[in-house]
Amino acid sequence: VTIIQALGLVRDTAVVAQLLPFAQSEDVTTRRAAIAALANIGDPAAGDVLAKAAQAENPYERSQGTAWYLLYARRLAEAGDRGQCEAICRNLLTTPTQPEDAYAQSAALSTLAGVIGAAVQSDLLAAMDSPNRGLRGTALNLARQIAGEEATAQWAARLSQASPEARGEILNMLADRGDVSAAPAALAALTDGDKAVRLAAVNAAAQL
Repeated sequence: VTIIQALGLVRDTAVVAQLLPFAQSEDVTTRRAAIAALANIGDPAAGDVLAKAAQAENPYERSQGTAWYLLYARRLAEAGDRGQCEAICRNLLTTPTQPEDAYAQSAALSTLAGVIGAAVQSDLLAAMDSPNRGLRGTALNLARQIAGEEATAQWAARLSQASPEARGEILNMLADRGDVSAAPAALAALTDGDKAVRLAAVNAAAQL
């Protein structure tokens, strides 16, 4: 296991073929070490193994497998294959999850944002349709980091298409961003039919 871990740290693609069989080992410790090493090396030959690890039946192994799959995605992006990294992240974002796997979508969205930067805006907007509050929270935290009136306008427009809960969350995010161009949207939300949204609108209007 120590040797496998060391090979992963060295990140030598020449050892990938030798590591792949260990990723199927019946010994849990050996299998996990091999999958982690393959993820860190980031060779495309390990893609299927890592995708399978992210779908493990055991919740704990699935959690670890997803983390390793996203590490693999980042390594692909670092090596120039940003497209495959995006595909992996978006696949995880759209894959139905069990309640205990809700974190996986947030991790995928954060990974995607780290790779494509402000171009993740459409993914952030889409995430507001999710019933996963953690995913919505991650999207809004990332949105706070994307400056500019264009981004603000997109979020203001998103308000009319969002659930009451999401509308309140978006208004709080717009208040935090501090872009005064969001003020008309905040003022309009003062007459929203949902009390919680109106309260968020009051806060946003006061800050903007």
